Amino acid sequence: MKRYEAVPQRYLTRRVPVVIRLDACHFHTWCRGLEKPFDDRLVECMASATHSLCTKISGCRFAYTQSDEISLLLTDYASIDTEPWFGYRLEKILSVAASICTAQFNHAVRHNFPVELYSKKEYATFDARAFNIPADDVCNYFLWRQRDCERNSLQGLAQSYFSHKALHKKNSSQLQDMLMEEKGVNWNDLPTHLKRGTAFYRTEVAVEASWSEGVTRKSVWVRDSEIPIFSKDRNYIENWVEPEPQLREPSENCKTYTSNDEKIFKPASDS
Repeated sequence: MKRYEAVPQRYLTRRVPVVIRLDACHFHTWCRGLEKPFDDRLVECMASATHSLCTKISGCRFAYTQSDEISLLLTDYASIDTEPWFGYRLEKILSVAASICTAQFNHAVRHNFPVELYSKKEYATFDARAFNIPADDVCNYFLWRQRDCERNSLQGLAQSYFSHKALHKKNSSQLQDMLMEEKGVNWNDLPTHLKRGTAFYRTEVAVEASWSEGVTRKSVWVRDSEIPIFSKDRNYIENWVEPEPQLREPSENCKTYTSNDEKIFKPASDS
């Protein structure tokens, strides 16, 4: 019986970056009844699922989420002893990643939406794909997904003001002109995360904790909702492909994930 199981097993290549992308299934139907064009509660559910994936997948360096999708960057070459997640066995990667995402998203739904709304919905489900990608193309991959985010964001905003017929065959520049000239709405005024997506990365911060005397350094995941345009700041992505990436200092707009008995240490001002 074990030999039957072993036949379809496939493995990703070691020492080469890996991308896992998760997408919600039949999400247009699931989103009926939500606020249009953007629902902050849905954004929080996707962020919660992304953070859960980051913390549970060994080797995860960076994550990006927009709309109903999540992309994760994994490496296994931080040191000679670094082991890949599940040995990079593809079937295991796909099934476990999709399970983590599905479970956490539905858990977050029950914390962010009223019971009268989510009780009428089926459980959301996610599929997953995973593949090797050359280190030189990692930034291009995330740039591709960010451009998709920008396109979806603009189209979603336009669809909330105009009919499908009015928008037919309109390009992005025309959509922006229509919104501004006819509705007085500027897409560029939207919050950054609704235009470009949200990123997660690991860094170190100084924390004060009940379990430690004084200040200690701790590795934490950070949620960045003010990300740059990747084509203008390629190092924002490329840094995480390196064996020893430079830790990024989180800005004031970032959310840093610490436990309830910890708080970020901020030195007293000299003034």
